[in-house]
This record gives sequence, C-alpha cells and structure tokens, in this order.
Amino acid sequence: MGISNISTAVIVQNSINQFLLQLRDNKRGLRYSGMWGSVGGELLGTENIITGATRELKEETGIDLINKLSFITKKIDLYKNHKPKIVYFFYCRVNSKIKIHCYEGQMFKFFKKSEAIKQNIPKILHQVLINL
Repeated sequence: MGISNISTAVIVQNSINQFLLQLRDNKRGLRYSGMWGSVGGELLGTENIITGATRELKEETGIDLINKLSFITKKIDLYKNHKPKIVYFFYCRVNSKIKIHCYEGQMFKFFKKSEAIKQNIPKILHQVLINL
C-alpha cells in the first residue's frame, strides 16, 4: 500500500542528452492517463524518497541505479480531480546504449529536450524539464 500523498519522479537523461519519457496507460482514474510522463510513483510503507525513487526506476524500466540519483526539487502536484501530491524529483544519467524495459505504461522513448517539452506532458514535469 502506497503513501498516497507522497510520490517520486525520476528524470532520466542519456549520454546524448535525451530525456526518457513514459507513455502512461490510458486508464480511467489514472493520474495523467494517456500522457507522457516520467518514471515514478508512490512510496511504499516506510520507505524513504530515495529508496522509493530507486525502486520505481527499477520496477518500471529495469534500470538499477542504487545511490546514483540526485535530488532536483520538491513540488506540489495539483491535477484535476485528484488529491494533491508532494512529488520529489530526482535526476540520473545513463549510457545511451542502455536497454530500457517497459514494465509499466505503454512504452518508453528518449526525446531531445526541445521535443520532450512539446509532448503531452504534465505541467509539473514541464516545469522541471525547462529548468534542467
């Protein structure tokens, strides 16, 4: 069971300066359904934000980067009819040849920053990407 008001988001950038986005499932009631977003999710039990971010990254993509995430910022996510969430954003760099698995969502794709910010992405993610 997740801690419902705290989430993590991981901004993944590869060695050729592209950003990884996840096409979220198109499910009714899902936050940001059908939009492009970052890797991430709710904390479980008593886990801390870095453990939660690392776990979500591995669960969703297969990328295992223990102790390689850098904290970027904390934001309040106010989205439509959903409860407000505190989102802790982290950043990591990966080799451009790394194999990304899609264990959650519809697909993953790397975008140049100029392309990523033009996708149908949450406003909160747009704000973070612009400032990187």
